[in-house]
Amino acid sequence: EEEKDLEFYNSYLLLTYDVTDTATPVKLVHSTSNVAKMIVEEQEITPTTEYTFSETGEQTVTILLQDETTIPAEMFAGCIKLKRITVPQAVTTIEENAFNSCVSLTSATIGKNVSEIGEQAFSYCSSLENIVCEGETAPTITSTTFENVKVGGLLEVPEGAKENYTDWITANTYNLGYYQWYLISGVVNGTIDLTTAIDGVYAVAKN
Repeated sequence: EEEKDLEFYNSYLLLTYDVTDTATPVKLVHSTSNVAKMIVEEQEITPTTEYTFSETGEQTVTILLQDETTIPAEMFAGCIKLKRITVPQAVTTIEENAFNSCVSLTSATIGKNVSEIGEQAFSYCSSLENIVCEGETAPTITSTTFENVKVGGLLEVPEGAKENYTDWITANTYNLGYYQWYLISGVVNGTIDLTTAIDGVYAVAKN
């Protein structure tokens, strides 16, 4: 079981969708071109762009990519019911517009080996308020990677890695600093040392 969990953590995208009814199909992906395996409600299904869930509430979908290193351009663009994502360790590149306009997305965990996040990858994710980056080295971003995310969010990075993420949090147009995000490090099980928050402003822990 532990080996299986490790395989999922390293290789599978973990996705949570907010399902409000069982009659309307939910858009899971914009394109299945890079989907090798899709598991919905703990059952493997033929990869599909839409799925009608049998239950409401938060539902988990796991996806194994054919090219495990890349989340392709526009793969999840416009998936308006997507609420949370965890990018696995195998991924090194999140291409442009990968999660553009996922308006219900509130949190994203970025695996430690991601080195590049493309233009507008998270643009217009207007509910995005929490990003956890597991890598000590910050992925490269563009001036539009986080265009029009939620104001006042929280960026969590590994202990000792804050200086590596300063480009993300400065107040240049459209990066996280422009939207008044906080940068903190050394988060363990949701516990935050408030003295690590930037500019003397104390961030609020989010579970």
